[in-house]
Amino acid sequence: MRIQPPSVTVDPEPLIVDLPAITVRPGAMIVAPPSVTVTPPSVSIGGKTYSLPSITVTPPAFQVTPPPLTFDPPPITVSPPSIRIAPPPIEIDVPAGTDVLTVDPPPVTVDPPPVTVQVPNRRVTPPPLTVTPPRMTITPPSFNVLGVSITPGSFDFTPPSFTVQPPSVDVPVPAVTINPPSITVDLGPFIVNLGSFEWASPRFTTVVGHGPAGERLDIAIIGDGYTANQMVEFRQNVGEVVEVFRSTEPTATYFRHLNFHRIDVISSEDGCDDLFAPRRGSPPVFRRTALHTFYSPISERRLVGPDPWVMQVVRDSGAPWDEIIVLVNAPRWGGATSAAMVVAYVANVTPENGQPWPRVALLIYLNLG
Repeated sequence: MRIQPPSVTVDPEPLIVDLPAITVRPGAMIVAPPSVTVTPPSVSIGGKTYSLPSITVTPPAFQVTPPPLTFDPPPITVSPPSIRIAPPPIEIDVPAGTDVLTVDPPPVTVDPPPVTVQVPNRRVTPPPLTVTPPRMTITPPSFNVLGVSITPGSFDFTPPSFTVQPPSVDVPVPAVTINPPSITVDLGPFIVNLGSFEWASPRFTTVVGHGPAGERLDIAIIGDGYTANQMVEFRQNVGEVVEVFRSTEPTATYFRHLNFHRIDVISSEDGCDDLFAPRRGSPPVFRRTALHTFYSPISERRLVGPDPWVMQVVRDSGAPWDEIIVLVNAPRWGGATSAAMVVAYVANVTPENGQPWPRVALLIYLNLG
């Protein structure tokens, strides 16, 4: 017999990525030195010394190239996305008369896909620069002495140094691709209940088809605890479930996006197991049914089942499915859903509040994505 272990979701450990240092080369900039006041040297003429008036000099602009600087981006923490692991099926020889199997699948090793991290650009401000303008030659203007025009000699002058702030630079940090390490997952043992049932013919029937599987949400409806004499009742119950989807919001709006498939399995006995009965002072109830659904010992309303076995039977039926509804031919109202929100269990009886039995269960327990 081929057993399909349940899928598991694995969250890889976060990774710390040390980004490489980046050398930034700021572009050249044109610098305009501030104007300065210069006093030319005195001039001696005919034994007399003349002090020349001060003049304002504006040094010419010149080009400055700031030196390169190295920017070391801080490390970043990357959380790779979760991985859904579907373990391969296991072939098991089931001894005759076996009702319950404990299956311990081997560990599964997966290689998470590479993760590319796009780091946002960083803005870098170079440090201030002290700039010394180039030396310049100044020629003072001519002046008259007793009607004689005197032209003072030229002299060299070095403007004072000053500080400039280079503009900030946007540094593009290249994307980084990392390869998370392999992960080995120990799935752990799980119990498979081999139900007591026969297949009806055909195994499944599409009761509502709005499009090909893969383009619609396929909902498989399977019964538990329905004997051969109760299959007509099961098929009526399936029709009621479909009608709830058709007439109740929000599923009514999206009804054309849903396919419904009925899976016909015939249980050896009707009803379901009741492990809560001892809490009421009665012995536990065990029924030979297809899926081994049962009332949980922790709550008289919690109606559950072995998800792996349910999914295995649905797979063997050949019906396409995204979600599974298990209709249980149960003695009292109850229901529940799996933690993965894939399998919903619901009793085919009217709850105490009198509402139609499928309406409450489906809208609370069934995940429609």
